[in-house]
Amino acid sequence: MASKVMVDSGAHSIFVREVLKKQHGVLNFEYYETDEFWNYVNDYGQWLKENKHLLDVYVSVDVIHSPELSWKVQRHLEDEFGVSPLPVYHSGEDFSWFKKYCDNYEYIGVSGLGQEVSKVAWTKNIGIPVFTYICPGPIYKPTHKIHGFALTSPSLMTSYPWFSVDSTSWVQFGKYGIVIIPYKKNGVYDFTKSPYCVFVSSRPASKSKDLHYDNLVGLHQEYFNEYCEENGFVMGSSCFKHVADGHKITAGEQWADRSTNLVEVIQEKGLSNSHEIRDKINLLYYLDLEKNSPAWEDLVWKPKTVATTLF
Repeated sequence: MASKVMVDSGAHSIFVREVLKKQHGVLNFEYYETDEFWNYVNDYGQWLKENKHLLDVYVSVDVIHSPELSWKVQRHLEDEFGVSPLPVYHSGEDFSWFKKYCDNYEYIGVSGLGQEVSKVAWTKNIGIPVFTYICPGPIYKPTHKIHGFALTSPSLMTSYPWFSVDSTSWVQFGKYGIVIIPYKKNGVYDFTKSPYCVFVSSRPASKSKDLHYDNLVGLHQEYFNEYCEENGFVMGSSCFKHVADGHKITAGEQWADRSTNLVEVIQEKGLSNSHEIRDKINLLYYLDLEKNSPAWEDLVWKPKTVATTLF
């Protein structure tokens, strides 16, 4: 089966580089009226025109926090190059813009947890209003396809009827010593529920966390072990040593805490001491989530109260 290809436009990188960093956090949208920006848009539009037959989805050069400019770019790409980029609605924009997108497009992108948007703020400004609008009663089935940018938070992924999502942040789980384990009840995995996120790092600082593997008791630790074993993963083991200044890491070693010259010596490579292995087991969760999710056409979503939706 051929892979589906989605192309992002680099709009977020432009915003960070040209608006945030150059203006030191003060938003200044003058860059978006420069020849440099519009040359970028035109080059992107020309590339899309030449390659759109190879692409399933391609994103507009949206302007974060300026829906007027986003709409201008969207129409420019459509009119000048005959392409149909995915429009993007951002948290904090007037909701009338989302309605406008719904009036004109079947597939719409929405911003995720970037630009310092908290999960609570995202739920209030995006989650509840967007999905309440596109899932009207009495049927409550989505009328539009929604793509979530920067949105692989397991709790948010399982709470809304997404058509698609993306982000690079899922690798942060492994980096910070976390393994994602699917919810299980009566011996059956339930991917409609938020998963368990368990700390497994062997490093001393991690073991103080309540949800660290060493602090799990009884059936919880047994369940974790069974899931890892049935998928071919081992915990691994390490020991630690303090070294002298100027120490050079050798094979089988990695820094545990540079500030105190603490080195981790890997005795058996596994989940506790390898973020690459944690990435593999976490990727397995996302693949299983996709396989076990209902088809988009079968999804139903009923709005809840704010209090219950936030958790």
